[in-house]
Amino acid sequence: MNRFILTAFGSDRPGIVYRLTKELARLGANLTDSTMTDLEGQFAIMLSFEVEGLSNSDQLNKELNENLADLGLALFVNQIEIKDWIDLKDVSRVAIRVIGGDRPGIVAGISEVLFNYKANIVELKTHSTTPFPSSNYVMIILVDLDSSVSFERIRADLIEVALRLTVHLSAELIEPDTI
Repeated sequence: MNRFILTAFGSDRPGIVYRLTKELARLGANLTDSTMTDLEGQFAIMLSFEVEGLSNSDQLNKELNENLADLGLALFVNQIEIKDWIDLKDVSRVAIRVIGGDRPGIVAGISEVLFNYKANIVELKTHSTTPFPSSNYVMIILVDLDSSVSFERIRADLIEVALRLTVHLSAELIEPDTI
């Protein structure tokens, strides 16, 4: 099996997911992980897939772009190495939620604390409810934290930064296989 990552974006419209996944299924691809969203009216997708017998990402790029040209997507496929799964017994998964008024520097401030603790951001999603500057802001982050790091200590540091940013922050430990 060869593993690939596909990224694509373009104007959102009905049928993109169907056409893209139908084409991958035709090639015998098994989707292994994906995230898809609408960003300001633009469809954005990242997905990984496995496929037996295909090992040339250049040929795969050409074929997918030709067969899906009418969708108007900027589409790119890259082959990746299959990595062993992280040993989750040495990792704590933390869910962080930030809510408040939108302003520059929220993601940078929170991610700096995570960087200082060598926490790995597994997923980060943000949403602004109305146009800046009078908008409300929501950010949800899943991080893997080395089990040697104190959850209480990182949570205290995150709350301290959130207070400086004038946003509300909550953090909780969750099961590693929870999405």
